[in-house]
Amino acid sequence: MRILLGQHFTQNAYIDLKKRDNIMYDECIANVDDLVNLLNLQLGIHTTETTLAERQAAYHNAFSKIMANEKNMFSASWDKNSLGVSNECLKWRDALVDCGWRADMNQPSERLQLLAKIEKNYSCKSQADNRANIISHLEESNPLPAGSVINVAAFSADELSPITQKILSLLEAKGTKIVYEEKKPIAQSSTDLAKIQEMILNSDSAPKNKIDLSCDGTLEIWEFSTSLDAYRYIASLERRDSELFICNNNKSFDNVQRMMGMPTSGSRMNDSHPLIAQLFMLGISLFDYPFNIRNLVSWLMMPDHPIPSKLRKSLAKVIVEEGGYENEVYTETINNYIKEESENGGKSRDKIINCLTNFIPTPHKEGVVKHEILNFLIQLSNWCGEKANTTERNNIKRNQFYKVYGLCQALNSIIRDYEGETIPFVLINSWAASLYEHTDFSLYESQSDSRWIINPYDIIDQADHVIWSDCYNYTAAKQPTEFLNAKEISELSSQGCYFWNNKKFNISTMQNVMRPVFMAKKQLVLVTAKQDKNESTKKHPLIIRLEETCSSINKITKRPVTAPTEVEEIQIIENNHSGVNFAINKMKEELMPNKESYTSLDTLIQYPFDYVMDKVLHFRDKASYEMDPIDTVKGNVVHAVIEHLFIGSNNDIKDNIDTKFDEVLGKIIKEHGAILLLKENILEAKMFREDLKENLEILLDIIKKNNLTVVESEKKVNGKISLIENDSDDPEINGFVDMLLKTQNGDFVVFDFKWTRSKNKYKSLLEENVSLQLAIYEKLVKMETDKNILATAYFTMPKHKLYTTSDFLLDTAHMERVKPLNNDDLIPKIINSYRYRRNEICRGIISTEEGYPVDETILDYVKNTPPEKKNLVPLDEYEKIHSENLYSNFKCFKGKLK
Repeated sequence: MRILLGQHFTQNAYIDLKKRDNIMYDECIANVDDLVNLLNLQLGIHTTETTLAERQAAYHNAFSKIMANEKNMFSASWDKNSLGVSNECLKWRDALVDCGWRADMNQPSERLQLLAKIEKNYSCKSQADNRANIISHLEESNPLPAGSVINVAAFSADELSPITQKILSLLEAKGTKIVYEEKKPIAQSSTDLAKIQEMILNSDSAPKNKIDLSCDGTLEIWEFSTSLDAYRYIASLERRDSELFICNNNKSFDNVQRMMGMPTSGSRMNDSHPLIAQLFMLGISLFDYPFNIRNLVSWLMMPDHPIPSKLRKSLAKVIVEEGGYENEVYTETINNYIKEESENGGKSRDKIINCLTNFIPTPHKEGVVKHEILNFLIQLSNWCGEKANTTERNNIKRNQFYKVYGLCQALNSIIRDYEGETIPFVLINSWAASLYEHTDFSLYESQSDSRWIINPYDIIDQADHVIWSDCYNYTAAKQPTEFLNAKEISELSSQGCYFWNNKKFNISTMQNVMRPVFMAKKQLVLVTAKQDKNESTKKHPLIIRLEETCSSINKITKRPVTAPTEVEEIQIIENNHSGVNFAINKMKEELMPNKESYTSLDTLIQYPFDYVMDKVLHFRDKASYEMDPIDTVKGNVVHAVIEHLFIGSNNDIKDNIDTKFDEVLGKIIKEHGAILLLKENILEAKMFREDLKENLEILLDIIKKNNLTVVESEKKVNGKISLIENDSDDPEINGFVDMLLKTQNGDFVVFDFKWTRSKNKYKSLLEENVSLQLAIYEKLVKMETDKNILATAYFTMPKHKLYTTSDFLLDTAHMERVKPLNNDDLIPKIINSYRYRRNEICRGIISTEEGYPVDETILDYVKNTPPEKKNLVPLDEYEKIHSENLYSNFKCFKGKLK
């Protein structure tokens, strides 16, 4: 048996299959752990693989037993983050075991004495324990077949870790041949590459004079502006025989290869949390109080989830549109799904309700109920285990499900040992965060005819051409036992422990870093980039070494340029600069809606492009799950609170505000304003409550002083106002009047409520006599009730100001009477504007006058509004600049449009 051993080898290590006739017979590639597993197999020793999260949980439980009975140096830190302390001590423990440490030794310090105590309660073994265990067996016998050879990817034993040296020395003493690499340049003599190889191999002594490079092409540095430019250029190169590519960030290189239509080389995501793996932390976050509505939406929108996809997406959409989850629409959505499943022979009602109860927990103010979170973790781990075992041909997903499964099991183990029936969420969250360490996950599989991409230390055989595609941003390795002080190392060494010598560790680390240099036979290319992911890169030690030792480094530095891609010329579209109209062919009048609202009428008149996209073509972003801005949410909550409190006589309303305000507000926030419950909005919510109550009291005071009584809030009105001449096709207008009030004589008054930061917007609408909303509502109420409308007004909050043009309402401290520029009737203007825009659209003409100064010479709508006629509603303009459309600047693609 021949073992190709490298301290950090992976199964993707580079070997030259041609010199082996494409057959690896009686050969295997192994790192130290692989060698230990092989020796265990030969000895017949069974080892159980335990995930890191499960080991961390077991160590924390063992640590807890010690901390419960004594005070020590870790007590203060333990009280703040017990699992964080435990995890760090577990790393120390594993590093010590790798050095031959045992709990029965004489411990030279308090912290090591504590680790020895914990060891008595801890039995969950690691790979470090396997390595220590194999040494005791190797002292008795050698399990490898006679004649076995281990080829070590190092020049001497000093470059290996002490535990590796110990294993190899025992194997060698028992007859296994250990062969180290020959320390000499492999490139052709006198070439630039040979000179550098000799310099690296003899790193103990610096060259007396600077190396003079002949620029023969055997050693080159390629310099690029960005890492992406480098990857694109390398991917475009023609392939050569015996060519090796080195890339630390093989994910980025694979992305470029996919983008360029080339086969992927196989890559991993390093130190990451892929989407499925995030199920763990997202699920835990649902136990936080108050409820985090954004986390719930994210939880429901995960690609894989135990709640059925159709139900999840429906619930997420309801939450976003309604602003909360404790509302009638949410419950109705669940009931409709249950009914549909029942009719189609699907899951029963009990199973669906049980699923929702398990995976959408109810947070409690007192803390997390122990049995509830345990049930959640058990159900989630069971589901992940099932998915991991049934996910066919998708190792990426399978590994993520196993990750979540292990995390759930580990946290379950910790919580189970907690004394008490409720647990502070902050404690559970800290445990979960400590377990939720970044992990490496496979991303792309290696495809046929792809380039062989490896890490710098993953080279077994020599290659003719080596291209190091990201020779920058090197991070130095840390000494595994750097946490020990000199006294601890000295006393443990006297008891048989073995530790890295700092000088030897640094030499070993640097030899691994420089390995590609002395494994290239004909050419070595070092690729550098000034920026990586928009950040400046740091020079690699190899580049620094070359700059220090070579006299002609600039001569071997090149700046390649990627060949231009073939492009096809397309016609340039000028958007809103030279033209203002779009044309739609075959536009049919039948496509126009038969119902309108104030909002749609306003959109048609001011922003016809948006109107056509939304109402005619139905081009909506139905997949957007972004919550409304907080000011919009406040407005929704205000309307709902007023609807619930302003019922009955004025005395009844006052009693409602005094006694039911907090109860109603809390209920409405859960139903329609759940983002106000987010921790980052605590201060905003507190101020909102105070402002709202003050505004409601002022609103009631205005109603009382004007001898008004509330008829109805959110009153639905509808009717036809002859928007088109043909009555049968005349669209019906629907709307909701925020508040309809009546005088002592039975006449009506209309109030509209606005929660706004603007000081003068609604005052300006009345001044310019362009308040379409109040005009339409006044018309519809009058048509429906046949009553006289004495006044219409805007009540703006939180500035608690009532704006009206009517002389009927009495002056109060919180009212401002606005004098309009004219007394024209708006309804005829609305009708004329509607007809004008509708006629344009039906002829296939759509104006897009947005974000630019209104030019009367090119805008037909403006040209058709002469000052003396004023038959159309003027455009919405601010300092002669028309407001932007939502659609034509693509905000709908960004999830801004609901």
